[in-house]
Amino acid sequence: MTDDIFDILTAVEEIANDMATAEDCGDVAAVEIYKHELGALDIDPKEKIEALCLKYKNRQHLIEAIEAEADALTKRAKSLKRNNENLERFIGQLCDGRKFETARCKVTFRHNPPSVQILDESAIPEKYWKAGKPTISKSDIKDALENGAEVAGAVLVSKVTTSIK
Repeated sequence: MTDDIFDILTAVEEIANDMATAEDCGDVAAVEIYKHELGALDIDPKEKIEALCLKYKNRQHLIEAIEAEADALTKRAKSLKRNNENLERFIGQLCDGRKFETARCKVTFRHNPPSVQILDESAIPEKYWKAGKPTISKSDIKDALENGAEVAGAVLVSKVTTSIK
């Protein structure tokens, strides 16, 4: 390898970056020009290949670092989301269902209509299963529960949604 490997790497990197940008933009003519420039570099073919391989390895490491950082940020976002959900529940408990408002924040509550919660699918009577695909008809169960019937394996639950602004 020659003493001017850094000059070779710099020239190859500039052309490779310009070629990548042209490819991203769909500029086929520019890509061909950059390929020609890369081929015209007065560099020993072995050094050119080695320089390109080093460029490839550097980009591969950069890709891995970016992916690792993206994974770390995704985990951090999930953790923050869980923490915010817990904080929302705690605020709801503190307000005890009463509206709260200051100049900087507002907490309101919305009572959602009752919905069916399946506790045990195997305990659901056969008449509440839909024909064809084996799925449970929650609307039929809801109607029965609202009319006072008991359906094994299912209950009606009413949720309160907390809104914080």
